[in-house]
Amino acid sequence: MLAKVVTIRNKTGLHARPATLFAQEAKKSESNVWMTKDDKKINPKSLVNILTLGIKGGDQVTIEVENEDQETLDHLAKFLENLQD
Repeated sequence: MLAKVVTIRNKTGLHARPATLFAQEAKKSESNVWMTKDDKKINPKSLVNILTLGIKGGDQVTIEVENEDQETLDHLAKFLENLQD
C-alpha cells in the first residue's frame, strides 16, 4: 500500500462541493483508496464518508492506495493540494 500525507490548503476545507469533486475523482480509480484524518479512516469514494472527517483548511490527511497504484495516489494528492474554494 502506498501513502502520502497532504495538507489541505483550501481555507474552507472539504465542505460539500469540494468533497463531492474529490469523491468523483477517487471513484475513477479501480484501486481501493483510503483517507485518514486523526484516527479515523474512511473510503473517500463516498461523499458522506468524507464529510464525517470534518476536514478544515490546514488539516493534514493521509491518502492510501492499494495495488501500488502510484498514478492514483499522485493524482488524488495533487487534486487535494490544488483544491480551491
